Amino acid sequence: QNPTSQNSNGMMPGVGEAIEKADKEPTNFEAQIKAGEMFGRINNFEKALTYFERAHKIKADDYQTIVILGNVNFELKRFADAQKWYEQALAIKSDDVNVRTDLGLSFFLREPKDIERAIKEYKTSLSTNPNHEPTLQNLAVAYSEKKDPVGLKDTLAKLEKVNPSNQIIQKLKESN
Repeated sequence: QNPTSQNSNGMMPGVGEAIEKADKEPTNFEAQIKAGEMFGRINNFEKALTYFERAHKIKADDYQTIVILGNVNFELKRFADAQKWYEQALAIKSDDVNVRTDLGLSFFLREPKDIERAIKEYKTSLSTNPNHEPTLQNLAVAYSEKKDPVGLKDTLAKLEKVNPSNQIIQKLKESN
C-alpha cells in the first residue's frame, strides 16, 4: 500500500487519528499543533486556526505558536488579526526579520493599504538584516506604489546587489 494513498474517508493515514486525538485531548499542546499543521498543509486555514488557538490557550507564551497564528490569519487575509499576532511575537523577539516583514505586509495588503506603516516595518527589518531579500523586494514594491522614485531606485540597487536575478527588479524598472 502506498503510504500517501488516502483511506476510505478521503484522508491520508494518520490524519484522522491525529485530529481525533486533538479533539479528545484539548489540553494536549502537541496534539493541537499536529492537527493544526495537518489542516494547514491542505490549506484549510479556518480549521487549522481552531487547533492553533487551542494550542495558544495551553501555552500562551510559545513564540512559534504566536507566529503561526499570525501566519494563519495572514493566509485567511485577516490582516488586522495577523498584525496583532505578529506584534505579540515581536514583543518577545523584536529582531525576527521574517515576522517583522510579514507585519509590514499585513499593512501593505489590507484595505485600505497603510503603505507608510509597511515601509516603516520593512526599514526596521532591514536595520537588523540589510540584505534580507524578501524585505528589500517588498520595500521596492511599496516605494513603487507610493510613487517614490528615489526610494525605489535605492532599494532596487540594494536588491540587485543581493540577487541580480530577482524577478521583481525588471518588472519594477519597466513599470516605473
